[in-house]
Amino acid sequence: MSVEDLSEQIKIGLFEAKRDNTLAALLILERYYDTTRNPEIIAWYGYCLAKERKSVRDGLNCCLKALQLDPRLSSAYLCMGKIYLMAGKKKSAMKAFNRGLTYGQNPALFKELKKLGTRKRPVFPFMDRDNPLNIYSGRLLSKLHLR
Repeated sequence: MSVEDLSEQIKIGLFEAKRDNTLAALLILERYYDTTRNPEIIAWYGYCLAKERKSVRDGLNCCLKALQLDPRLSSAYLCMGKIYLMAGKKKSAMKAFNRGLTYGQNPALFKELKKLGTRKRPVFPFMDRDNPLNIYSGRLLSKLHLR
């Protein structure tokens, strides 16, 4: 296989991963995972691995490996955040997305954060958000349309 064919295959794999066709992307990217030092390929391979094979730990390890190679790669934080969301860790996902935004204006990171939404400040900011007083007073004020 020539270098041009290899490059084209990798581009197709990354394209499929970014449009969430993770099965096709996984089949393409896993051929090159062991031989590459490209952090973007490693991060997207980790995302595909986590989504298709339900291997969250391996997916996160791939993202961490990609970040060791390039700590400023915003797409690695995007992949990591998506994996955290699959695992049900919304808070960690938001941290990953926000951390990625510090290294570049990636529209996909903004899109993910927008999907997650924002929470209103607690009624009593000096108390924990999970305090029953904050929860019930916030609900009451929202029903009264005062918040």
